[in-house]
Amino acid sequence: MGRVLVTRVSDIQTETITEETATPTSGLLLGSSVMGSTGSDSGSVSDGFVFGDGTVGSGGELPRFSDSFETGDRSFTDGGVSWTSSNNVTVSAENPRTGTYSLRFKYAGVADGEDGFSEQRFSLGADYTSLWISYYIYVPSNYYHRNSAGVDNNKWFRVWASDTDFHLTTEMEEQDDHDGTSYIRRFLCGSRGINGAPTSEPGRADIIGAAYPIKPGQWNYMQFWFQSASDRETQDGTAEWWANGTKIQWLNWDLWANDGGDGGDPGQPAYVNNGYILGWSNAGFDNDTIFHVDDIDIYTSNPGWW
Repeated sequence: MGRVLVTRVSDIQTETITEETATPTSGLLLGSSVMGSTGSDSGSVSDGFVFGDGTVGSGGELPRFSDSFETGDRSFTDGGVSWTSSNNVTVSAENPRTGTYSLRFKYAGVADGEDGFSEQRFSLGADYTSLWISYYIYVPSNYYHRNSAGVDNNKWFRVWASDTDFHLTTEMEEQDDHDGTSYIRRFLCGSRGINGAPTSEPGRADIIGAAYPIKPGQWNYMQFWFQSASDRETQDGTAEWWANGTKIQWLNWDLWANDGGDGGDPGQPAYVNNGYILGWSNAGFDNDTIFHVDDIDIYTSNPGWW
């Protein structure tokens, strides 16, 4: 597996973006993004920012991988990125955002105290110290984060390195007033860094609900950015989650490899090579609860979002 070291993008500061000026594009172009150990680096692009399948960044960067599931399955691969294992996930024509198909995640209704599970994994095909991922997720109108008799957290997204302890995991928790909405339990980082920084930061509490950034009954635009520290002594690593143009969660710590004993090389930066969408619902759902995901783009250089 090759390792791709990406030059840090410095001093990126912003809080909101909008989709109003987005211009659609068609097809997949491989342009000036870092391609790693596989893939090509050819093609031409035009200026501008585009959301969705085949998005073009303001700097001309195009996705390393872009899939809207129009093959009708999960066979598409590009730039070394591919879909791998899944549980309770199918490619379906039931609710596409664009085209004919999307990924369908089904959580079957279960008794109180029982877990639900629906998860799609992917492989990045190489080790990346810098990563940008965007996708659309449809949260069903019957979404209700219940106050379970057991543990109440639900997984949302995770990237990790399969050969070290480093990972970034987003988890949701039900609100204290038990109204069925969710807040971010933690943004868990599996590497504490050289100065022993804590493993999580709350970011924004309120996250899924009619009055919150991620809204049931509609498609929601998610953006994730991870950047390892520029060196081991400098705590300038960053990880951010955005939903519909609002920054909802962030880490601004070292984000460097652990000090050994877990496969992490203390002389190398943190990196990721795998990921998954959704996952275990420890709270479970009373009724069948079906999410859809569409138009996923994965970049290995800054697409010009911020």
